[in-house]
Amino acid sequence: MCLIKVLYILEKLISIGKVNLLRSVVGVVLCGGRGEALKPLSNYLQKAMLPVGSLEKPVLEYIIRHMVYHGITNIALLVSYKARQIINYFDDGSRFGAKIQYIHDSKELYGTGGALVNALQFINASTWVVQFGDILANVNLRDMMKYHIEQASDLTIAVATGYRVPVGVAEVEDEVVTGLLEKPRLEGSVVVGIFALKPAILEHFREAKGKLDFVGQVIPKIIDEGAEVHAYFFDGTWFDVGSSEEYEKLKPEDIDKLYSHLKLE
Repeated sequence: MCLIKVLYILEKLISIGKVNLLRSVVGVVLCGGRGEALKPLSNYLQKAMLPVGSLEKPVLEYIIRHMVYHGITNIALLVSYKARQIINYFDDGSRFGAKIQYIHDSKELYGTGGALVNALQFINASTWVVQFGDILANVNLRDMMKYHIEQASDLTIAVATGYRVPVGVAEVEDEVVTGLLEKPRLEGSVVVGIFALKPAILEHFREAKGKLDFVGQVIPKIIDEGAEVHAYFFDGTWFDVGSSEEYEKLKPEDIDKLYSHLKLE
């Protein structure tokens, strides 16, 4: 067999492997929150439907299109508050190159962790890529999935290598202000709000009741139980639009630049 034919077959096998990998992945977006920190805007709009960028498209549209861009076309939207706004806009997802299913949060088990546990009975996939519905970030999701699988990780957390404080910070010595820093960047590992996980880590919480927080309760518990949890370091740009203050500061050109690869019109 000639070398060219061997290389061709290898390329085909790699391509098939990538397709199979993506078939076993589902994108999961938490978009059922009431958006208390976004009132009064959230009295009228589900926070994931707030318009951003110069095209004034919903936050959730950017999240979905970014997932599709990275090959994640099966997407589950975990909905509750003002769910009909989301369903009416995105429908079956075909307009965005996706296949979307809607999972309504449970009244018995709620919160970010509760919504994910509730989704176990509706999603059949070996890997979930989970994103909070008020986070906009240009994380390379395809590379993150690859890293997650290579590390044989139960949970992989997208971690920013720093955070730009949205307000000015005073430098103080002995109660005397010696300087002011305008929106300084603080070094440290910051959880972005994007995760890759094996859904099996959620099984332990099936019998839970009431509010269950994913970051505050689920993750510490699985770490204590010895789960393989890794950090995927991310040095790009991201925005948290979960409060009125942050949303109002968001510049359309920042979102246009963040998602320029999507070539939206």
